[in-house]
Amino acid sequence: MNEDLYLRIYRRLNKKGDVFNLSSKFEIPKEVLFAILSQKIVRRTKRDYHGLKRQSSRLLEQWKKGKSLLQLSEERHFPPVLLSSFVLREGGVTRKEFYEYLRNPEKIKDSRIRKEIMEVLAEEVVYSPEAIEIQHKNGKSAEGRISQWLDEQGVSYITEGEVRDLYKKTPDFLLQECFTVNGNAVHWVESKASFGDNIQMKGDYHRQLKYYVNLFGRGLVIYWHGYLNDTACIQDFNYDSQILIANSGMIEGDNV
Repeated sequence: MNEDLYLRIYRRLNKKGDVFNLSSKFEIPKEVLFAILSQKIVRRTKRDYHGLKRQSSRLLEQWKKGKSLLQLSEERHFPPVLLSSFVLREGGVTRKEFYEYLRNPEKIKDSRIRKEIMEVLAEEVVYSPEAIEIQHKNGKSAEGRISQWLDEQGVSYITEGEVRDLYKKTPDFLLQECFTVNGNAVHWVESKASFGDNIQMKGDYHRQLKYYVNLFGRGLVIYWHGYLNDTACIQDFNYDSQILIANSGMIEGDNV
């Protein structure tokens, strides 16, 4: 995806419904748009969380006057589950009770809260129990596909879980013998079930990838939902020449 198209999409992606509209308009897979939207929501949440939480009493008053939890969240472009927690906990609902609402909304006795929590859960992209489970399954599915691909290449490896006790930071797959990708020997593979825009890739590098390079040498990162200006070919990572990046075509195609 080129940067101009990405910015046009990023500006328009604010809620779940936008994914379906933009997917149809630009012919982009919904999974890619959900990845971009999720990243935007997480960034916005980090920026606005404490400021909005300080407004909990005012939000509660607006809710009591008739605005729904979903309306309040949409007005502020803030995750509906988190905003609902601000409002309802300010109104006396305990943390334990609130999480029970999320897990079993049909059992909520208050009819208004039951209806509005169901609306919130239907629109939440990141922070509902269902959304968290989907994210976890997507991550595991991506790792499973890489594992199968490495097996098909005849490459032996140690998984993150197996090597975690030896190193503080470990890639998803530490190769027992390096193998060659487009003429480059790589020693590890990392799976990212995300879209690699500049913010995401820079964060990934400083949080994890640079440590893998220091410990193990050159590696390969798979961005399952693509990255800015990606192509069918493996490319160099902007932040470190010891890292190669590719999209899912690397695994699902035959680019070795």
